[in-house]
Amino acid sequence: MSVALLNANVAATNLHDEIIGALPVRYWFKDGTTPLSNRWVIGTGSVAVRKNPTVTIDFDQCLTAFPSLINLLDPERERDLITIKLVVYHSLDEEPVGWNKSPVGASNTFRFQLLFLKWRIQNGIESYAKLNAVSHRQFVRALRSGGRDALLSMPERIKTLCGAWDKGEVEPYFNQRGDVDGEFVARMLGLQNASSLTSSTRAAMYRYITQKGLRYSRTYKLPEKPIPQEKIAEGSALDFLKPWTQLWKLRELLSHDPIGYRAHLNERDISGQVKWAKTRRRTKDAPEYQTSWLIDACLKLVHDDVVKELFDIVENGLDQTGCPMDLERFENVNDRLRHLGFPEIRPIYSHSTPKGEKPHHLVTIRTFLLVFLPIFCSVVICAFMWMTSTSFATAETRDTRYSTSLSNTSTKPRKCR
Repeated sequence: MSVALLNANVAATNLHDEIIGALPVRYWFKDGTTPLSNRWVIGTGSVAVRKNPTVTIDFDQCLTAFPSLINLLDPERERDLITIKLVVYHSLDEEPVGWNKSPVGASNTFRFQLLFLKWRIQNGIESYAKLNAVSHRQFVRALRSGGRDALLSMPERIKTLCGAWDKGEVEPYFNQRGDVDGEFVARMLGLQNASSLTSSTRAAMYRYITQKGLRYSRTYKLPEKPIPQEKIAEGSALDFLKPWTQLWKLRELLSHDPIGYRAHLNERDISGQVKWAKTRRRTKDAPEYQTSWLIDACLKLVHDDVVKELFDIVENGLDQTGCPMDLERFENVNDRLRHLGFPEIRPIYSHSTPKGEKPHHLVTIRTFLLVFLPIFCSVVICAFMWMTSTSFATAETRDTRYSTSLSNTSTKPRKCR
């Protein structure tokens, strides 16, 4: 952990306190977080966000790789810390200033801003004010050639780390399972966390660590074929370029270090710069017969009394092993399912499959009621929503054509003969 983090109150300079300390404590700061905190807990309270209502943004981040480990909380990087904090803070403002509505959105903004800062420092650009057209072309060129690995020169970083490891200059850190800790590897490579490693980087480190007779990850399996350089998707390319636009948009609020170059004029201009990226493709629709069969099967189950019957069986009680008390009634349920053309259910409410054992081919009562039944209902709801929207669209098109035909009809009175 950075020394600056341990002595945050002492090491923080007046500029950081002056600018960041003047920011109001917004409602989305949670768990006693203030703008001066080195770790922000954010929760917008949006009703649309049900999973992960809060996120934690930790500013204790390595900006460079071994052997020159620079931290965002180091006094020398004070202006960069101010910039990232201000960008994340104002991204949650109301439009037209802000653009994020959820904690996850703010976390993504931080992630790509942090990556952009790492690229800037690696390429010897002292500040955001020093960025220019040449810098932008250099950034796009690296992004196009190899994505994040090329932006951060990951092959060189891996080579440096492994060379120092061979010389005994690096002592690996092990987790409780005895594996080489993934967070340690990420930190030595200057990355945010273990999940930040790309497929090729993870494969290279796994290969090196296992060759030394150590374990890197029990769950990771080395691909049999070499990992090709995958072409970056259009959406990902746009995400990498967003920091340029965001820093220019907030330029007036970043007077301590305003970006020196406007890379994009508008959204069309941004899209034009990623024509080389892999375009998005629409997912193919399921075959008509398969879709019709699925809707028909779900309708059968949802409207049949077998569902209510199964609920009643559970409410009537289960024995100590989780089996229904009324087995005769349960067999009638399975008979009905077979009659409808579906597989039968195991006579047990729930069952956990031990590790290494193949799961049973029949589902349990719990899986049927709490997993499959909601899926059946979702299919029916989506199907009827689609048919309703299609009907409205057809009717609207028909009305439009009718109105157009009336408007084209001559309204001049006929002459009486």
